[in-house]
Amino acid sequence: MPWAVLDGLLRLVTCDVAVFNDINLAEQQAITVQAVEAGGLHLLEVGENFGPVYPQYWAHRQRFLPSDYTDRSGDVVSVLRWSDLCTTSELNNTPFYTECLRTHGSGSACPFRCRDPVRVGAAGCS
Repeated sequence: MPWAVLDGLLRLVTCDVAVFNDINLAEQQAITVQAVEAGGLHLLEVGENFGPVYPQYWAHRQRFLPSDYTDRSGDVVSVLRWSDLCTTSELNNTPFYTECLRTHGSGSACPFRCRDPVRVGAAGCS
């Protein structure tokens, strides 16, 4: 992802951090994670440098409605908020949110499908 896109997202959506994750779903592997902090710090991690943040990460992610939206719907052009797919109460009670996103992740995200059918990207802010 070009840094200018994340810098622009950070300015557009009032948040402390803008993040982009590139994930290979077939191999359950993160390819890259990029982040831009409000102070201007740019961070980049490459897949071999990190793994899932907890043991059930991939199983919980697969059952998280916003994460598998493009797989279920085939929709690769819509921009959605988590609230388009579940209530705040439902979100707060999902294992992926409670175990991962609440402590390690972002407050919102926009999943999208890359041209490669096994890769997915997600941009988010927190």
